[in-house]
Amino acid sequence: MRGDVKPKGKGSLHRTLSTAMIIAGFIAFAAMFFPLQKNKPAEADALSYYLPWCLVYGLICLAIAGFGVAGLLLDEDRRDGLRKAFPILGIVSGGLVIAMSLPIIIVWSNFEFFISLAFIGGCVLAIGILAYKEFRDFGKNV
Repeated sequence: MRGDVKPKGKGSLHRTLSTAMIIAGFIAFAAMFFPLQKNKPAEADALSYYLPWCLVYGLICLAIAGFGVAGLLLDEDRRDGLRKAFPILGIVSGGLVIAMSLPIIIVWSNFEFFISLAFIGGCVLAIGILAYKEFRDFGKNV
């Protein structure tokens, strides 16, 4: 009988984390692309200039946004391995977004995008930690 009782309000951080990961993936790519385009040397070949940055950032940002979409598709009441690992993916994604902000300040000296991306990464990291705590305490107060 107790297994049928479902706590109300649980899983809301899961959807918030998913949405934050999608937004962070797109914003991180845009925050990389605009300073890169602004500082492009006139004589540089477009492919050899953009490819190393866009490939690395693009794959990471696509993975973060893809995990966010997958998180929205997961059922909130599932307790399997993927649902259990999702808050940890959120924590890792937040850390990666913070790490992706470092080349923006070091290489391109763009303080505005650095602060914005570091703050967004910090928010994803904080939501991931809170979602992990919520998932861990999911069955304790039922």
